[in-house]
Amino acid sequence: MNFEMANDEEVLFGEISPDMIMQLNQLMNNVYDKMIHTTKQTEWGKCTDNQINEFLSQSRKFKSDLNESVKSLRNDLNICVLNKDNFAGLSENEKFREY
Repeated sequence: MNFEMANDEEVLFGEISPDMIMQLNQLMNNVYDKMIHTTKQTEWGKCTDNQINEFLSQSRKFKSDLNESVKSLRNDLNICVLNKDNFAGLSENEKFREY
């Protein structure tokens, strides 16, 4: 892999261990998120307000998804299983309200 080039067309792949996900989560929460949200308007260059807001929104979503991934890796996760019989005969709106 050539770090001097933006794209050296090398593909990196492999298994992502739980530690790597937790490390990425810590980086996102403690470094990138703070850096992104404290960036001044003038430092965004030619980005429009819509582009900035979209980027901020997507970074928040990524952070949230990453936090959920870390939670799912914990051994103490309690997954709720719904009984389908409780929803028999209900409309989709009623099912949504019951859930």
